[in-house]
Parts: sequence; structure tokens; C-alpha cells
Amino acid sequence: MEKVHPFMLMCNTRTETPQYMEYFSLDFNNQTSKLLFTILHIWFIHRGFHRNKLETRKLLVWEHLWDRMRDILIASGGDSDTYERKLVDMQSRTFGLCLSFDEAFDFYYENGDPEMIMKIISRAFYNNDKDDYRSEKVDRLTFYSIMMESFMTQLPKRELKYALFHWLVSQ
Repeated sequence: MEKVHPFMLMCNTRTETPQYMEYFSLDFNNQTSKLLFTILHIWFIHRGFHRNKLETRKLLVWEHLWDRMRDILIASGGDSDTYERKLVDMQSRTFGLCLSFDEAFDFYYENGDPEMIMKIISRAFYNNDKDDYRSEKVDRLTFYSIMMESFMTQLPKRELKYALFHWLVSQ
């Protein structure tokens, strides 16, 4: 039996629960949607680690995500020659998304305007569909993201460091 890091277990629990995916109008059977939702939760944890100067843990949580990405690539089959290139591309896109979230949340906390967060969510999760931009699903995921990031910010360092917390309930 493979040992799963407690933070990945927490992230995967949200991602592998159809109700959470459906609540945000994300396709539970779509690997990209699941991966994006996992990345979002990894980012929440990463941001908390960063604030609390837990550098080693910050690196470990990303390593576990890269392992998950490798598993997805292996399961999808395909040409093994392009495997490494695809993994590097996935990592690059992940970092880009997370840097965008960092910037958008910093802007939100400085100005109280969630517009940048909504744009990123619309682009990343809903393919930048103009009809979805001001939709209930974008609003829900934006509100959820703000709540979760705020929750992680308020966690005591020890609880965050040792994963001694439960995610907020979103519904």
C-alpha cells in the first residue's frame, strides 16, 4: 500500500468527491478539471506554508503534485518520448496559474476587488467562456477560493504544519 502525504490526501478528498466538483459545475470525469481543482487546493496550502515560512513543506507539497501528474500521464498512455516534455509543460502551466492566483489575491486584499480572481477562474476552469464570466458557477468558485485562502491564512502555524485541520464546508 502506497503512503499518501496528508496534504495530498486532503486535496484529493475534495477532488475525488463528485458533490464538490458538481457544485462548481466541473466535470467529475474530466482529468483536467480534477487536476485544476487539486492545484487550487495545493495552492491554498502552499500560500499558508509561504506565510508561515515552512519552506521544506512548501517544496514537498509540490513534489506530491508532480507525482500525481506523472501518474496521470502514465495512465493516459501515449508516446513515452513526449512524456517528459508534457510533464514540464504541465508544471509550467501550474506555476503560471499559481503566480496568477498570488497576484490576484494580493490585489484583492489591497483593493477589495475580486475581479482578477474571477478572470483567472473563468479562464482556467471554464475555458474563458464569455457567457460564464459573471455566472453563478464562477461566483461560487471565486467565493469558495476567497473563503479557503482566508481560512488557510488564519490557521495557527502548528495546525497548518501538521495538517491538523479539516477543510471548510462549501455548501
